[in-house]
This record gives sequence, structure tokens and C-alpha cells, in this order.
Amino acid sequence: GDKELLRRALAVWARPGESVQVSATPGTPAGAPPGPARLLYAGEVDSARVVLLYDGLRIVRYAEPKEGTGGAALDFARVDGATGTEANAVVVDRADGNIRYLTAPWITSVGVQDLLKPAAKPVAVRRSADGVTDPFAGPAQTGACTSWNALRLRDHTGA
Repeated sequence: GDKELLRRALAVWARPGESVQVSATPGTPAGAPPGPARLLYAGEVDSARVVLLYDGLRIVRYAEPKEGTGGAALDFARVDGATGTEANAVVVDRADGNIRYLTAPWITSVGVQDLLKPAAKPVAVRRSADGVTDPFAGPAQTGACTSWNALRLRDHTGA
């Protein structure tokens, strides 16, 4: 279950083996946590089992295929300056040109806004009980740029 998944994620974070694909955004240190990490999410998303952790400086995303544990990935993103609207959502999965986010508990509605059509109303996006959005087309697409989707979030204040 989730405890075993969390155990594997923490073990890989402490010592990623050669089979683990590790990536980090520019300026983000990769490596073991400096102290206890906070669990943000653990569960299945699309074809992966995913764990999101926060260590006060970074969000770390561990992902492994649902079938077996080979091909695990460990992604680091620095978020120590994120506050307010910058801390409302984090990517939980990318698959087949689609993207899913884990939204913060205070978010009341989620939509997708096509930035190439700013006058159009955003399209509502459903979320699971644990805050994971349904998949929607991400901005990185091949071919002609006919749309550029951006996440639009609202909290109880309407902001």
C-alpha cells in the first residue's frame, strides 16, 4: 500500500541507484533531505505510483510504474520562495501530452485557460477527493501552436 510506496520513495531519495532517473530544475540541489520531509501526496496516478514530498527547500517527486519498481524517477524542484499563489498547485504527473496537478486544500475551483484565446472562458477541470486534477493537454505540444493551456485556480476569496 501507500506505506510501502512511501518507504521506497524515501529509500530512493536517500540513495538513488543507477536505474533511477534523477532530474532537478536549475539551481535546485539534488540529494538526501536535510531533515524530516513532509508528505504531500502518495498514490496512483495514471500508470504510475507517485509520492510528493516537501523538505522546506524542495518538492521532490518520486514516481515508479504501477507494474514493478523498475524505471523509477526522482525529480527535484526548488520552492523555498513559493508563497501565496505560487504554492497552490504542483505537477503530479505528465503522460501522453497531458498533465495533472495536485492542488492545495484551500483551492475551491480549477480551470484551464487557453492563453491564445484570453477572451474565452476557462474550461472547468474536475479534481479527485485528494486534490488531483483530471488530465488536460499541457502547453508543450508538437506541431503548430494552436493553444497554450494554463492552469487557473480560485480559492474561497475568488482570487
